[in-house]
Amino acid sequence: MWKVISFGDYICHTFQGDCWADRSPLHEAASQGRLLALKTLIAQGISVNLVTINRVSSLHEACLGGHVACAKVLLEHGAHVNGTTVHGVTPLFNACCSGSPACVNLLLECGAKPQLDDHLASPIHEAVKRDFVSDWSPMHDAAINGRLLSLRMLISQGYGVNLVTADRVSPLHEACLGGHPTCAGVLLKHGAQVDGVTVDWHTPLYNACVSGSQDCVNLLLEHGASPHAVCDLASPIHEAAKRGHLGCVESLVSHGANINENIRHLGTPLYVACENQQIACAKKLLESGASPNQGKELDSPLHVAARNSSSDLVHLLIDFGAEPHSKNAEGKRPADLVPPNSTLAQVFSQKEGPLSLMQICRLRIRKCFGIKQHHRISELLLPEELKRFLLHI
Repeated sequence: MWKVISFGDYICHTFQGDCWADRSPLHEAASQGRLLALKTLIAQGISVNLVTINRVSSLHEACLGGHVACAKVLLEHGAHVNGTTVHGVTPLFNACCSGSPACVNLLLECGAKPQLDDHLASPIHEAVKRDFVSDWSPMHDAAINGRLLSLRMLISQGYGVNLVTADRVSPLHEACLGGHPTCAGVLLKHGAQVDGVTVDWHTPLYNACVSGSQDCVNLLLEHGASPHAVCDLASPIHEAAKRGHLGCVESLVSHGANINENIRHLGTPLYVACENQQIACAKKLLESGASPNQGKELDSPLHVAARNSSSDLVHLLIDFGAEPHSKNAEGKRPADLVPPNSTLAQVFSQKEGPLSLMQICRLRIRKCFGIKQHHRISELLLPEELKRFLLHI
């Protein structure tokens, strides 16, 4: 039956619970965020599902205005969370128009569908068009903070695992940056792009090397992540070496990362490790076959070790065959970069002569095995002491 409800200057007609009115006071209150007025009108019996001639509800208006408190009251009183206008617009679409993450989250928690059959008004397309691109979506927040339960709930609600920000940062990037392998595993299981690239050329693997999470690095590599840099601006192995993340370096090396990759503005991973005085990483790279003489242009790892007065690195590099007589772009040898009467100056003075026969033999044998095959030295039928010598143990 038809029923007439009068309020103010408006006449509203209802039919079996569905109403239409061309802009009611409830719409006005919702649109302007007048929470007290909204509650008063609802208390007077005005239906929260009252719609205009174009089937615009008060919830549509609250979300378009970005008024989350008003939207919450309307939903608590039974507003249709997936109500659609004649143009196919939902409250979620309007929330994306307003750029209100709070409204988007509220609607999704109340059962709003993130994907609709009507492609005329897609919430995610609207968010992308307006550069909100879920710029910091609940998915990103849950991933970087390691909130596994929240992440699973959001995925079950229909959130895309490949949702990206304006800078093309995905939830997987954030999970790896936060060092949360369990969250990263869930995202990968649901189809997250393992080699997704941000506008800064960062991959999830690069972010895992920043955080130093070997578990994340291993997980990504097992899912097919490339160990190589997609751009010279963001090399995983250089980043791991710089920060001293030994486990990450080991995993990258074992999966085929180029240990002698020479990036113009960085040099080789060994050079970067020496520059930042990461002795353990430098030793691992040398043990894996990194060239002790390749650095940054004419500046060798031994040059930077001498410049930093790192006695441990100088000894390590020379033991692995670093050339103490090499000259950099300024025509200086490593010995020229240390104070004249320092301990390091004495070390370089002692190393000026030819290598010992033992060192020459060790370097020659290691060279015969080639890069990444040095572990096979332990399989040789030699006395343990000799094998330890060849392996620098």
